[in-house]
Amino acid sequence: MMSDLTLWPLIAAFVLAAVLGAMGIAAQLLDRRLRLQDYDLSPFRWGYFFGILSVVCGLLLIALGSYLLQAATVQAAAIPLVWGAVNVVAGVLVIDRSRWGWVLATLVSPLLAIAWVVNGIYGYRRWDEFEPRRDPGARWAAERAAAPRQDEGEAAMTMIDPDAQFKLPEMPTQPMARSPRPASPPVPEAFAEPVVPPPAVIRNPRTA
Repeated sequence: MMSDLTLWPLIAAFVLAAVLGAMGIAAQLLDRRLRLQDYDLSPFRWGYFFGILSVVCGLLLIALGSYLLQAATVQAAAIPLVWGAVNVVAGVLVIDRSRWGWVLATLVSPLLAIAWVVNGIYGYRRWDEFEPRRDPGARWAAERAAAPRQDEGEAAMTMIDPDAQFKLPEMPTQPMARSPRPASPPVPEAFAEPVVPPPAVIRNPRTA
């Protein structure tokens, strides 16, 4: 039989894998929702994963600080409590795609140098996309306002038949007026057919 000392590492590894898997699924769902709201943005799966990781690490640090607050002195518990609270706030800001929340979460992350390198490159490539987008329909409204306006008749036809604006215009039913046929150019005399005179009528002198 396996001893308790051998079983606990397996349980801890299983719990860690389950937590990381759940965080990855949550990050994937958040990124899919973001892409549906604004299709021009770059994927943000690692950003959401890092934000959730910051929140989880912050909660663990707060739990450690609470334990030290009861078992040790206030000075020993102050650092985990403050560090954990800052991580939780920074993680929430990262999930909200805040630019300065990303910087703060990177600086105070328990991953330290790993987070500084990875997040520095990742944040540099998405620096212009970090601002939170509160209104998912703002982009659609701006494109709608910039499009040429339709009159009431065209708008009503579009509401009745959504494909009306994509139909080709009908051809006119009346026949088109034909232009006069140009006259043929005159034939040069060199190529003209010779005119043969009609044969002369010879009369019989007896019948004349």
